[in-house]
Amino acid sequence: MKTTLEINGKIYDRENVIKILKKEMVADVSIEDIKALLTGLDLSNANLGKANLGKANLSYAKLIRSHLRSSDLSASKLGKADLSGANLSSANLSGATLICADLSRSDLSFADLRYANLSGADLRSADLSNADLSNADLSYATLSWAKLSGATLSGADLSGTDLSYANLSYADLRSADLSNADLSNADLRSADLSGAIIKNTALGKGKQDE
Repeated sequence: MKTTLEINGKIYDRENVIKILKKEMVADVSIEDIKALLTGLDLSNANLGKANLGKANLSYAKLIRSHLRSSDLSASKLGKADLSGANLSSANLSGATLICADLSRSDLSFADLRYANLSGADLRSADLSNADLSNADLSYATLSWAKLSGATLSGADLSGTDLSYANLSYADLRSADLSNADLSNADLRSADLSGAIIKNTALGKGKQDE
């Protein structure tokens, strides 16, 4: 796991990288150049709230318990990144690639995840309440025990997804693909499932409206 970046023969440690990304430090290299080289960097526990990380390449990066509240991560690459326990509330992750990323126990409440690719991601016990996941790809992701109350999942691909014990109360699931999904013991009270694809979907023992 990298803890420094070498650019044009100059070494930047993680503290300086964070300062540059937050525009607290002037560097000899552009922020866009640095954002393209963040692959595999250890930024655990970093404070990057409100940082502009749009289109950044953070694949395989380590962002455990990092503070990314209200940050711009739109169209960023976060495949197989470790964001477990991170604070991403109100962050912009629209169009981001998060394939097989670890987002377990993360806070994604009120986050913008429209058209994001979260296929195979680990979102166990994550807080996605009131998040916008419309048209997102969550196929074969793990969302057991996740909080999705009030979330927008219209048009989302949830095929093969583990949603066991998830809280989906008041969620918008219109036209979502729930084929082969596991919704056993999920809370679906007041959820809107109109037009949703429910084929080979496990719904056993969940909480539903009478």
